Amino acid sequence: MLRLPALADFTRAAMKAFFGGDASEWERALLMPHYSAAGMPSCSLHQALHFIQVIRCGRFQLFDYGSTAANSARYGSARPPDIGGQYWRLGGLAIDLLAGKRDGIVPPSNVLCHYRRMREQGLQVSYREFDYGHMDFTFSVKEELRYYVMKCLNRSN
Repeated sequence: MLRLPALADFTRAAMKAFFGGDASEWERALLMPHYSAAGMPSCSLHQALHFIQVIRCGRFQLFDYGSTAANSARYGSARPPDIGGQYWRLGGLAIDLLAGKRDGIVPPSNVLCHYRRMREQGLQVSYREFDYGHMDFTFSVKEELRYYVMKCLNRSN
């Protein structure tokens, strides 16, 4: 395999800048084999619009179709349902939230927001931060994370 350290450094710096300071090993992730075009990670225009809606309204909600009539046809209400307001439905389940201190895509503050909403609704939920970037949870799973996840799974049994 061809090694180009300068290209790896450039990729890391560009992805870090693009993804809000995320410190993941993006150059390594980009070299991972992808088995089909259908399975490639991507974000559609519809998803991007939904992300913008969530940021603007400050609620973790389903997609807003833009009109009372369209939302009513889809959801039976004028506004999209607030997912964060429905966490109580997870009662009885073991919930463990993880966040990466160096994650620029889903920063710990976002995960803490969900953690607080779950606690407010009476759920038993744990929260732990790791010194990881976004992709580190997937592509470079360290023993520390593996151990923690196994501990959580064993606690649930």
